[in-house]
Amino acid sequence: MNIFEGKDLRVVGRLFDRSLDQLVITFTGRAAAPPVAKGFGENYLIKRQISAVHFISKDNHWWQTAELRQAIDEVERLGLIQNRGLTLYGSSMGAYAALMVSGRLKPKRLILFSPQFSIDGKRVPFEKRWRNYAAKLSFDYDDMAACVDHDAEIKAVFDPHYEPDTRHIDLIEQLRPLERIAIPFAGHNTARALEELGILTQVTDALLSGNFDKNRFSRQYRSLRAGSSLFWHGFSEALEQRRHAAASTYTAMLAALVMSNSGRMNDPVLRRDILRRGMAAACELELPIFARNWLSVLEPLEKHPYQVSYFRALLARAENNWPLALSEATAASNGSPDSPVFLALKLEAATKCGEAAGVLLYCDQHTTRVRRSGALLLAQAMASAGMQQWQATLDTLKLVFRYDRRNPRARALAVHCWIALGRPEAAEKQLAPVLQFDLPSPQLAAEIRTLLANGGSRGPAKRYEQRQTRNRERFNALVTELGGLDWKIWPAQIPDLRARHPVSRRSAPSALS
Repeated sequence: MNIFEGKDLRVVGRLFDRSLDQLVITFTGRAAAPPVAKGFGENYLIKRQISAVHFISKDNHWWQTAELRQAIDEVERLGLIQNRGLTLYGSSMGAYAALMVSGRLKPKRLILFSPQFSIDGKRVPFEKRWRNYAAKLSFDYDDMAACVDHDAEIKAVFDPHYEPDTRHIDLIEQLRPLERIAIPFAGHNTARALEELGILTQVTDALLSGNFDKNRFSRQYRSLRAGSSLFWHGFSEALEQRRHAAASTYTAMLAALVMSNSGRMNDPVLRRDILRRGMAAACELELPIFARNWLSVLEPLEKHPYQVSYFRALLARAENNWPLALSEATAASNGSPDSPVFLALKLEAATKCGEAAGVLLYCDQHTTRVRRSGALLLAQAMASAGMQQWQATLDTLKLVFRYDRRNPRARALAVHCWIALGRPEAAEKQLAPVLQFDLPSPQLAAEIRTLLANGGSRGPAKRYEQRQTRNRERFNALVTELGGLDWKIWPAQIPDLRARHPVSRRSAPSALS
C-alpha cells in the first residue's frame, strides 16, 4: 500500500488485520547507497504478519525535511493510527526520527537501536562521524526537547563502551527517562551484531510484545558473543582507545578469524573494516598466512587501488620482502600523499633496502603536519639509525615519545642507540615503560628480552620472556578453538572463554569478564 511519495522520502503500509490494536511505524537509517528499497525491518514484520507503516528515506538527510510532517499528515488522514497501540522502531538515523516524531504520534513504546540526539555540530560538538552529511543540512527540524514524547516507554539498545553512542543516550535521558539495554562491544552496529548471532528476531519479538527480559538477554548475549565478529571488532577498537595495544591486536585478529570462518557477516562495508584491522593484526602478530588469505577477500571490497597497495605492502613487510614492500608502499603513498601511515611504511622499507640517506632527505620535503606525525618521526629515526647517527636518532625518538612513550619499537631503537654510545646498562630504564605490557610481535618481544639480558638485567629479562610466552600461548589457544568450531552448529560449541581462557587485563581480552 503506497501512502506517500515525495522528493525526500516515501511511505508504504503493510497491513494484515486492521482490527488489530498494534501498529509498528518504522524509519530507515543511514544507507551506504541511498535510496533503500525497503523499510526498516520490513521483511521481519511481514513474516510475523505485524501491521506496519514504513517511512523510507531517499537520502541520508537525517529526516531534516518538511516532507516528514506531510507524510505523517497523510498517515493520519487515512486513519491508520486511530485506536491502535503504536510502536516506533528504528536504528541510528531511523531511531533519531522515531524520537523526533514521538511527541506528535504519542506511541505506546519506542524501540531504538543506537539512537542519536542530533548530528548538528552546534548541539553535539563531540559527534564527528557524519560531518559530511551534517554539512549539507540546515537542521530546521532538530529540536529534540520540543519534539520527544514524555510518556512513551523507550527501550534504547546500545553499546555502553562505545563513547559517541553513550553520549547521545545521556543527552536523550536528560530530557526523559529511558531503559538502557546494553550490547557490549557491538559499537554502532547493535542490530547487526544480534543478527550475526542469530538472535535479532527473538530479541525483536520480545521488545515489540513488551515481554523483554533484560537480565535473561544479558546472559544470552554473554554466552554467544564470542561467535560475533562485530563483538571482537568493537572490543578491539575499545581496547585501542584505552591504549591496550597488544590486546587490541589480538582481538582484531580474532574478529577477522570469526568472520571468515562463520560466513555470517554479509555487509560489505563491515566486512572491509573487519578485514582491514584483521590483516594489520595478523601482520603484526607475524602470522602472514592469515593475512594472505584475507587479502584476497579484502581486495574486491576496497574502492581505491592505493588501499590495496598498502595492505600488500604490510604483507610483504611481514614476510621480510622489503623490495616488494617498498614498491607497494610507494604506490599507496602516491595514491594518498598526505597519509603519514602510508608514507612511514614506504620510508621504513626504503631504509631496509639500503636507502637511509635518501629517506632523511625525503622527510624534509613534506609539510610540518606530516613530518611531525608519530609514524613518520619513527621512520625518520630508523633511517638515522641506519646511517649510524645515534645522537640524531635519540633526538628524534624524544619527539616520538611525546606522542607515545610506550611505543615498543621506538624504545627498542633507543636502547640500540645507547648501546652504540657505550651505555648498555641504560636498557632497563629505557624499556621500563613497555615491560609490563604484552607485545603482539614475537620478534620484537625477543629483541627486547635480548636487550635487557645484554644490558645486565637478566631477572627482568626472564620475567618478561615468561609473560610474553604465557600470553602468546593463551592467544594461540583462542585462535585454535575459534578456528576449529563447526559454524553450522556453533551456538552449541561456543566455548565459555572466560572460564577456559582466562587472560590478564594487560595482555588479552580482559572484557570477557
